[in-house]
Amino acid sequence: MKWKVNKIYFWGFTILLAGIIIFAFSLFLRSQNGNKTNIKKEAFFFEKQLQESEKDFENTLKDTALLYRLIQGRESFSDIQHLHQKPYFFTFTSRSPIMTS
Repeated sequence: MKWKVNKIYFWGFTILLAGIIIFAFSLFLRSQNGNKTNIKKEAFFFEKQLQESEKDFENTLKDTALLYRLIQGRESFSDIQHLHQKPYFFTFTSRSPIMTS
């Protein structure tokens, strides 16, 4: 009988200890995320990502204008060289009259 009582207390204290550890860990994480300097770093990082996205969008607009000149046949040799220096490529496809039905 004494063994069953000790076993019940053991599991009860184990669950209590696990709860205390989880609670302490959550307080630790909360204190790390609530730091004001950390918020400033996150804001700076977000601003940097936003600026990079804006720069990418501007480059995409320039490439769209270049593609438009290519389609219209008004490109120059420097445009072709500029397109060749890109780290990516464009694929042009057209639908032939046979394929359209």
